[in-house]
Amino acid sequence: MLNLKEYPTDNKFLLRTKKGVLKNFKANSASRVDEAVILATYLYATGKADEAVGLLESFVHAVEYSPDREDLWSSVGRGVLLLAYIYGEGGNVDLEQRLVSIIARNDILSEDMPRAAYLAEELADHQDILTRYPEQSHKYRCQSLAQQSLIFIYFYELFPLFHNDVHASEKKVVAQIIQETSWLLKIEVTS
Repeated sequence: MLNLKEYPTDNKFLLRTKKGVLKNFKANSASRVDEAVILATYLYATGKADEAVGLLESFVHAVEYSPDREDLWSSVGRGVLLLAYIYGEGGNVDLEQRLVSIIARNDILSEDMPRAAYLAEELADHQDILTRYPEQSHKYRCQSLAQQSLIFIYFYELFPLFHNDVHASEKKVVAQIIQETSWLLKIEVTS
């Protein structure tokens, strides 16, 4: 069962999103897990880290890696990394590293290219996404910014595994992108 509650202080967008997640969540559905991870990203961006942690903790440990369900693992893995990031930001580095090690063992990115190449692609696409997202619907703007945060949280958390393949300053760039997209996401979710 999901650890997710509706609060009177939640705006209409958060209430609607929470209701959808509560109604439709299935731990064995990649798209439904993805919706819950996106909601957790909204919660974190709007200063509700404890609520995001409660939501993520209620399902990310229930799914184990299976090569037959890499779509599901990818969605769960993004949740694991968001949880690791939140714990790390809160100073719980041991728990952060334990969570990251789960993804390091069974990566959520394809092995078609090295992580450094994926990072270069995402960095190249990021500015274009930021330029185009304001033209979209409110829901899409929020989803797009949450996706950007999650993409760069992946690289931030797994940076030690590929840091020799990129310039050391790339981690700072990734951290700035996470801060920027989280700030923009907070504005969108709360407007």
